[in-house]
Amino acid sequence: MEELLEEPGILLGSSLFSKERGPRELNDEEYQALARRMALDRLARRSHSCGELRAAFAKRAIPTEIGEEIIMALTRSNLLDDGEFARAWRDSRMRSRGLAPRVIARELREKGIDADLILEVIAEVSSESEEEALTELLAKKMRSLRPGDRKKQERALLGFLMRKGHRGDRAGQAVRTALHEFYSTQ
Repeated sequence: MEELLEEPGILLGSSLFSKERGPRELNDEEYQALARRMALDRLARRSHSCGELRAAFAKRAIPTEIGEEIIMALTRSNLLDDGEFARAWRDSRMRSRGLAPRVIARELREKGIDADLILEVIAEVSSESEEEALTELLAKKMRSLRPGDRKKQERALLGFLMRKGHRGDRAGQAVRTALHEFYSTQ
């Protein structure tokens, strides 16, 4: 199976159409080369889940068995790992966007990650790191806050945090504390 990753084959973007006859059917070797090139090009840009690659293969009408063969070869070569992908996605989304674990779990489901793996990855999130993400997100938002209607600001901030997936009780307490500090220093 390692030979599946070695041959260059068809390049992405090359024409599969004959100028005289229209589209032609690819043989298994050509589908294999196309799937390999697609997968390696995608993995060169960023890590992907097996589900994302399956969806990309399906979109290009690559036969399922050929796509699965390529995915298995990439997994054996440690170029594709759903567990590593899910953990990196979780860490990145918590750090950069301040998302709560339940929103991250939804995103991972959309990426085709197995439900058991999602539960495992989300269970690794400590309540302290979740609280830290909420606090950092709120602190960023508070920097642009100007004095005004405090109740309206509280609702807006609470809605913002809840759209990021944070629980209402934690978000409400954090918003009230932040607003109290903001207005006591004014």
